Amino acid sequence: PFLVRVRELLKPDGVVYCGAPNYDSFMRRLLGKSWYGWGMPDHVWHFDVSMFRAVMSEGGFAPKMVVQNALYYPYSKSLRKNTRATLARITGRLSLGDQVYGIFAKK
Repeated sequence: PFLVRVRELLKPDGVVYCGAPNYDSFMRRLLGKSWYGWGMPDHVWHFDVSMFRAVMSEGGFAPKMVVQNALYYPYSKSLRKNTRATLARITGRLSLGDQVYGIFAKK
């Protein structure tokens, strides 16, 4: 229902930009239960890249661009946090990050 309403509100040549935590990311596997993407009530559904594309397609949208990047993990005085921040930056540069974003057009 939500994507149907979004589609109705868009102009014929309109696009929508959206993103979600990437369930199939290295950081999710590394951090387990402490991964930010589990954060309720904001993140009720969890997606990987293919599911994100499929949901948008079923909602009547065609991908113009889909990217995977990493959430910003800050550096600090903690070796553990610095290791996490470095790994997040590496996975982000390799397009294996814990976020997926896309620009989609009406079909």
